[in-house]
Amino acid sequence: MIWTAPTDTNNTEGASNGLLITEVTQVRALRIARAYLHSLDHEATIAMLSAYCPVVSSLLLPLSSPNTLIRKGAYHCIEALYSSATVSQPEDKLTQIYSSCPLLHLLDYLTTCKVSIATDPIGLQLVLQSLYSSTEDGNRRGTFPRLAPPDVPPSAKKRRGKKAESLEEGERVREAIVESLLLMIVGLERGPLYMINQLLNILSGVDIKCKLSGLLKLMKELIQKVKEHDEHTMDTNKEFSSYPLSPIESHCVQSLVQCYTPVVASWLETDPDAFEVFLSLLSSSISLSPTVPSLAALAVNQITPQFYSSLSTVQSQQSILHSVLSLMIVSSSSGLTLTAKQCLQQLPLSSEVLIAELLLEEDKLKPKEIDSSAGPATKK
Repeated sequence: MIWTAPTDTNNTEGASNGLLITEVTQVRALRIARAYLHSLDHEATIAMLSAYCPVVSSLLLPLSSPNTLIRKGAYHCIEALYSSATVSQPEDKLTQIYSSCPLLHLLDYLTTCKVSIATDPIGLQLVLQSLYSSTEDGNRRGTFPRLAPPDVPPSAKKRRGKKAESLEEGERVREAIVESLLLMIVGLERGPLYMINQLLNILSGVDIKCKLSGLLKLMKELIQKVKEHDEHTMDTNKEFSSYPLSPIESHCVQSLVQCYTPVVASWLETDPDAFEVFLSLLSSSISLSPTVPSLAALAVNQITPQFYSSLSTVQSQQSILHSVLSLMIVSSSSGLTLTAKQCLQQLPLSSEVLIAELLLEEDKLKPKEIDSSAGPATKK
């Protein structure tokens, strides 16, 4: 899939791996792909809509290109794939196809947003953000054409029930789409790093719980790499001489940390692993790259009043408070210390949380009891 290769001449990651191509080559590749997708029979098309096939995920990359011709070429491929999957299919067959291929719902939605995507390099991001963002009444701003029922009059009780079922089905489809797209990032046959970085940028406006849970493994891998660098620097007693991550890895981490939003904050308490990962971010204060700050700085920026308030238990809120206070004490960066202080000043700290934190500190100050069965102890 040559249309996924980077075309930016400043992209040293792509150039160093021999992946850089011209924009003309990418446009031609997309035209060939469009003709091929138009020629597919129905069964081959359905196979390409499988969660384990990277075709749809890969087409999202040129669909967000700064080059208008590349975006249009990718959009025509989306139209061709959608047409090959749905043309001349009876209604009952279409229902079955949509039910088994969540990505077909995504193609259907994208074909209704041609102007937004074709005219704006960030059009795809905005379209996906609309699909996953909610209105004040809790409904999604964007709806799938196949699942969106007509407006329902208050007297039509049966149809209101149908609408509720459609909304529930819509959430299931949204989760399935994200899980399918994330396979390029976390699947067994993971895509190259530049593709992962692009896809994370495209999905930046997608605010849904399964996105964070799906990316947790990749986040742990990159965090571990940072920690190993920190430990090596401390063990060798050397001054800071290098960054723990490459520029493209650091941008991936930045996108991953931004998955911790107020929407997913309430879910963190049901997944201790995801919550512990977030707390661990606050313990690393080394800059990731020349343009990306430390894990701690990225994490503190996510701790907004809305995020903090979405944590429903005193224990979780106290854990956040304790971690930020610890960061203020141990950080050698005045800028990071100031950021942590400003973070605390805006949080709606309750008396219960403050008492829990004081009791924790009090326990630390209590002298340790000596176990008499262990023999005589020597005073220090």
